Order: sequence, then C-alpha cells, then structure tokens
Amino acid sequence: MGRTVPTPVNSADEPIPFFLTPKSEALAAPAIPGPRSEAAGRMVQARIGGALVTIPCPTWCVVDHVADDAAFIQDVSHHSLPISLPAPTFGGGQEQTEEILTADVSQWPFSSGHTAEPFVSLDASGDSLCAELAPEALEAFADQLEAHADKLRQLARLAAVARTAGGAR
Repeated sequence: MGRTVPTPVNSADEPIPFFLTPKSEALAAPAIPGPRSEAAGRMVQARIGGALVTIPCPTWCVVDHVADDAAFIQDVSHHSLPISLPAPTFGGGQEQTEEILTADVSQWPFSSGHTAEPFVSLDASGDSLCAELAPEALEAFADQLEAHADKLRQLARLAAVARTAGGAR
C-alpha cells in the first residue's frame, strides 16, 4: 500500500537546488528537429574503402560520410544529433555532472540485419553499451521515465518534510 507524502507549505516556490550547466541549458533550449518532408533524404558523398561514392542520406543524419571513411558499404551508418541528460554526481565536494540516457536515431542502411531500419540507440548509463530500440519501445521507456520522475519528486518532498521535522538527530 502506498503512502502519501505531504507537500511542505510553499514548496512550489522553493528554488530547485540542482543547476543547469551552460551545456545542458543549450541542450534544453532547442527542440529536436522533426523529419523533413523529403522522405528519400538527399544524396551525399561518402568515402568507402578509400573511394568516393554517392549514397542516399536521410535529412536527420549529421554524419560526415567522407570523414567517416568506412571500410565497407555495410559499415556506413547514419546518426542524428544525440541528446543526453546531465545528472548530478559526487565529485569530491564539487558539483559535477555525468551524461546519462544518451540517445540518437541510428541506421546501418546497407546491412542485412535489423539495423537496416532506423532505430533509437540508447546508452542508459554512459558505458557505451547501447540498447537498440524500436520507436514503440522508446515510447514505453519514456513512460517509465515519467513514472520514475514522479517517484523522484515524492522523494524530494519526503526529504523536505524530514528536514522540516529536524531529521533523526
């Protein structure tokens, strides 16, 4: 059975003690651009095995395919701009953040596997081990994140009440 955590008086007026770094402010400000109307994308130059070729590239892709210099056509990949969440971490008395929940749209269009279709690459903890999520799976995960955020807010209110009560000193 869940319990209700009382909300301290004027808690909505209290400032949030966590700060936004200049990088996170920049990331928070712009919206993620939606797909453009040209479904086929555009044709771009790519370096594959040292040779320049022309390949189709979706409008959301930000990869410089010439600089990427893929060894084989199957190594060509498309990636959108990544997003991530700066989370506060312990830094020996200094305020520090660590990027978590890094995600981007990815695709290996010339592969024969499931990555030939666009998917969302999600690195949850910053360890470079990425889950490959279909759009529906990411939507479900986002729903779970919203529920988790509600629980974090409940913990914040509980801590505020505990501080008001003086804690267990």
